Amino acid sequence: MPNGSGNGLPGSDTAPGATGRQHPRTFLLSLSEQQKSRTMAKQEKTKAKSTGTAARLFAGRKIGETERWIYGFLLLFVSLFFLLAVVSYYFTWSEDQAALREGLSWSAVDNVANHAGKLGAITGSALVGKWFGVFAIGIPVVLLILSLRIMRVRPLFLNRSVRTTLIVMILGSHATSGTAP
Repeated sequence: MPNGSGNGLPGSDTAPGATGRQHPRTFLLSLSEQQKSRTMAKQEKTKAKSTGTAARLFAGRKIGETERWIYGFLLLFVSLFFLLAVVSYYFTWSEDQAALREGLSWSAVDNVANHAGKLGAITGSALVGKWFGVFAIGIPVVLLILSLRIMRVRPLFLNRSVRTTLIVMILGSHATSGTAP
């Protein structure tokens, strides 16, 4: 057949889609364009996922390495204090409860057996005695993991471990509080 016969092959005068067939080169070009658009869409999704919570919170300003380490160490010390207060409260709860019933004053010397002091007795009483019970140990653990994450130390399975700890802590404290159905 001569060129221009309308068969959709190279050199034909009809449009590629007119007979339902497409020129092979045009078909390959459209496939490569589709692949490029898919790749670009995946890159945009990856970029959106990589923008973490901290990046969204501090979107307007950059956090320097020094600030990151300061915040990380502050949260680390708070988590270690909570850990000491909660673990100590597990063993010294009766003395701490007696001192709390009498009323703590910051100027007087009180008989508080908690190793974290008066503030540790108050913290341990609130976390263990009133809110979460035995599962209050999860709060310092989550804070410890988050402080390491702020300092860019990559604990294994960060999101999964934090999520699992929080779920176990909340469900466990609800089940042991006596208010569960």
